[in-house]
This record gives sequence, structure tokens and C-alpha cells, in this order.
Amino acid sequence: MNIEAHHAAVHIWAFKRKVLGLIISCQLPGANNFPLLVDHTSREANYFRNRLEELNAGKLEPLHDAIIDENVFFLRIMADHAKFIGHLLDPSERQLVEQARNFSHDFDQLLYQALDLSSMRPQSQTGPLLDQFLDQNRVSVASLRDFKKTARDLIEACKIKSIIHPLLADHVFREAERFLCLIDMFEASLTGSTTASK
Repeated sequence: MNIEAHHAAVHIWAFKRKVLGLIISCQLPGANNFPLLVDHTSREANYFRNRLEELNAGKLEPLHDAIIDENVFFLRIMADHAKFIGHLLDPSERQLVEQARNFSHDFDQLLYQALDLSSMRPQSQTGPLLDQFLDQNRVSVASLRDFKKTARDLIEACKIKSIIHPLLADHVFREAERFLCLIDMFEASLTGSTTASK
């Protein structure tokens, strides 16, 4: 089953990259998606493909590397979401647009911090440093998740003006929920590995 899913993920990723190339080279006129959005969805397909490969091979990244790599990936996804929300809301929704811009800025900064941490490996593989990193990300992701939930609920109730489809609003909310679950899982693993080493 995983082999079939992996095969499909490879083809979906290749298709999305082809569409992105056509949009960027102006060979797909009238495309209704931002190039960054198509790139974003292709990165998600590539992420899924890579996870399936690891699962099929029975190999897992060392915990400290996984924490950094997963956070780099998901922080960029969250920053992208904030940018898309800001651009897909009607400009008259000034307060929500401003909130989305602030989230975009905050998550860009968190992403840069994560990239800095990534370049400091293996020195960055200390428990307290990673604990602080995860705590900071949890607070920011929870805040963005709550914003996305509110936006999703308002979109579904037709109480804000936007061109965001309710299914897309729900999708980005669920991705923030998933990121929070990963942070909890990583913190539990760090706590377990610290206890085991004592």
C-alpha cells in the first residue's frame, strides 16, 4: 500500500512542479493560483513522499535532527499560509489582513531562527536549547491556529469577505493542528530521552 501511495505522491509532486514551471514561464495564462501557492503544495507532496520513503525503508532521522527539520518545514508552511490568507482576504477586511501580515512576519522570523539552529548542528542538539525552541514555536503556532480557526468559522458563516474556499480554510487550520501535535510529540520524546539518560 505504501509503495502505491509513494508512486502517486511522486507523480503528484512532478505534476505540481510542471504546473509551476508553466505558470512562471507564462505558458499557462489565466492561472488562478499564485506561483508560491503551487510551490507550497508541491513542497507538501514532496514532504509526504519523503515520509513514505522513510516508512518503507524503516528508518527514522535522529530525534534532534527530526525536531529541527520538521520545524523548518512547518514554520515555512505556516509563514506561507499567513501570506496566502492576507492576499486572499478582501482588502476591506483591514484588521484581518493586518493580523495575517503580522503572522507572516512572525513566522518568517521563527523560520530564520530555525534555519540558524539548523546550521549550528550538532551544537544545537542540547535538550534545553531544543526545549526552548519548541516552547517558542508552540506559543506562536497555537496563536496562528486560533486565528485560522476563527477565519475558517467566519468564512463558513459568510461573515467575512474573501476568496478563500471554506475547504482551504479548514485545510490550513488542520495543518496548524498537526504542527502542534508534532511539537507535543517531540517534547514528549525529548523528556523521555532526558529521563532515560539519567
